[in-house]
Amino acid sequence: MSEISKASIERYLLGQLTEGEQTQIEERLMLDSEFEEEILLIEDDLIEQYIEGEVVDRSGFAKLMCSPRQQLKLKVSLALRTYVVKSDQTHDLKSITGNTPFSWFKTWFRRREPSPLM
Repeated sequence: MSEISKASIERYLLGQLTEGEQTQIEERLMLDSEFEEEILLIEDDLIEQYIEGEVVDRSGFAKLMCSPRQQLKLKVSLALRTYVVKSDQTHDLKSITGNTPFSWFKTWFRRREPSPLM
C-alpha cells in the first residue's frame, strides 16, 4: 500500500483533497484498521490545534466537526483544557499565598488558646 502523509490526512479531514486523493484514503480506511487509528489520532491533533488557535482553515474544521462524535471530542477537549488552565492558576496562587485545602485548619488551631489545666 502506498504511504499517505500526515499532511494529506489533515487535508482529507478538512475536506481539501481532490476526489481521487479522497478515494485513495477512503479505500485504505476500509482495508487497514491501523490506518483508521492513525486518522483518529490526527483528528485529535486537529482538535488540539483548534483549541490552541492554530487551525488556519476554520471552515474546513467546521466541516470536520459535523458529527456528534467529533463534537463530543471537541467539547471534552475544551473542558479538559479549561480544567487544566484553572488548575494551573490555582496551583500558581497556592505557591504565592501558601494556601492549601487545609490551610484554614492549621490557622484555626494556631489561633486557639490552649485551655488551662485544672
